[in-house]
Amino acid sequence: MIEIINIGLLATLQGKPYRGSRHLGMPYAGPADPISMAIANKLASNAYDAVSIEFSMLGGAVKAHSDMIIGLAGPIDTAIIKRGYNNLLCDHYKNISLQKNDVLTLKALRTGAHIYLSIYGGFEATDYWNGNSTFLPAKIGGHNGRALRNGDRIFCKKQKKIDTINHVPKRYRLSYGNHHLMRICAMNERAANFLSQHEWYIGRQSSRIGYELQKPKLSELDKRLNLAHDGLSRAVFAGTIQYPPSGNPFLLGVDAQTTGGYPIIGHVIRADRHIMGQIKSGDSLYFILQKPHEARGVYEKKIKYVARIYSRPTLGLIG
Repeated sequence: MIEIINIGLLATLQGKPYRGSRHLGMPYAGPADPISMAIANKLASNAYDAVSIEFSMLGGAVKAHSDMIIGLAGPIDTAIIKRGYNNLLCDHYKNISLQKNDVLTLKALRTGAHIYLSIYGGFEATDYWNGNSTFLPAKIGGHNGRALRNGDRIFCKKQKKIDTINHVPKRYRLSYGNHHLMRICAMNERAANFLSQHEWYIGRQSSRIGYELQKPKLSELDKRLNLAHDGLSRAVFAGTIQYPPSGNPFLLGVDAQTTGGYPIIGHVIRADRHIMGQIKSGDSLYFILQKPHEARGVYEKKIKYVARIYSRPTLGLIG
């Protein structure tokens, strides 16, 4: 069992997304960065989608109430274990042994937006519609459908002693920063070309639901770009780039709705959606146009590369 000492900005339980329920208005949801969560779970000797704690930006702290093996992943700056009177610096590229009463502190992130803590066996979470991730807009999944709070005690499904030392080889260590590159497929060619010719900044409206893109605005180019607000609802997904009346494009995140009436500029390719889980307000963003067949090829290559972590093809690992 782990006790939450400090949630940082936001902490939730994330695990299996909600597959096959979009026709009921339920988005995919799940971890913001599924690859980082999969790496944390690999270190903890779990399946890639075992329930983990997702901390946002300001880090967090937990206390172990028994001996346990954990894995950490994401843009971790510093992880420190307080054991009695000693402070121990963690090597977060391998699994970590916590002893009873240890306090693990994850410092605030300098780059990226989400870090993951996995425990051997996975945490217990509420199952709903074949998923168990926290989806805050509907208050379902995770820990009773809500964000974690200081003082919460989270139980794991099973615990036994393991002696395996897992580590992340250098070729699988993801790089994180404040400047991001994403590939997109166009729905409106002119608007998508305009999007790819400029540097964009993530605005203050930034959350798991989506990200406002700022500088420059599209509103001055409405006629040339042929972006009519016809009010018709269309299917949208994580990675859809909408054009709202504000003139600032809006990139939908993992917790976004399933339909929307704003014009659609394009979609981030599936292979790059995990990058959205590590962008935050103030970061810069560049887009590169790709054709659908190129996007599929990139996705298949990335799946094969990342799935080697688990020694088998795993289509759900990226999203």
